[in-house]
Amino acid sequence: TIGTGVSTWANQGPTGATGDATQVTGASQPAPKAGALNGKSSVLFDGIDDWLTFAALDLPDPDVTPTWFWLVFRQVTWTVNDSIFGGNATTFMRLFQGTAASPLIRMSSGISGAENGGAVVNVFTRIEALFSNSAADYLKAGSVTGAAAAVGGNNPGAGLFSLGAHTTVGAGASDIEVAAFAAWNAKPSGAELAALDAWVTDYYGAGVAV
Repeated sequence: TIGTGVSTWANQGPTGATGDATQVTGASQPAPKAGALNGKSSVLFDGIDDWLTFAALDLPDPDVTPTWFWLVFRQVTWTVNDSIFGGNATTFMRLFQGTAASPLIRMSSGISGAENGGAVVNVFTRIEALFSNSAADYLKAGSVTGAAAAVGGNNPGAGLFSLGAHTTVGAGASDIEVAAFAAWNAKPSGAELAALDAWVTDYYGAGVAV
């Protein structure tokens, strides 16, 4: 749904449990990009004050129920500590552009870890991130996997999860372009992951790193 920019990104899941992603403030609405990736649309965040909030998404405690995030995105520019998504605090579930001298992404849920350099600036990449408060946590960017260390039990409540920033007031806004985003309360099976990767290449084209 288009207001000044994207005011609502409708949930496409079968249950509707995550709700729609919304932004009521015109100046903070990311820009729609038609046909940006293999003829498919995407959403462009400006890295200043753009973000979308999932009002209905109430994430579970990762030490009780794992949460698995999946997205297809590119870092238009790379700025240390800017967030790709987040749960309204830097210590809650979030994915952010890390603190190294070269571009990388990191995950955090109380403790930061699973650094990954597989998402190259200006290249669309498939991302997976598992938050389970255990050494099984991992971050996969393209074919590169960063494992373990992102443990912690911090989870955001309903209405506190944002895409394009780490808080619902836009702190840590990042200059990214997102083609697809999803969250599950379980880690998909190996067959499901393979099917998703095959779909990415088929739908978005071979230019996406998987």
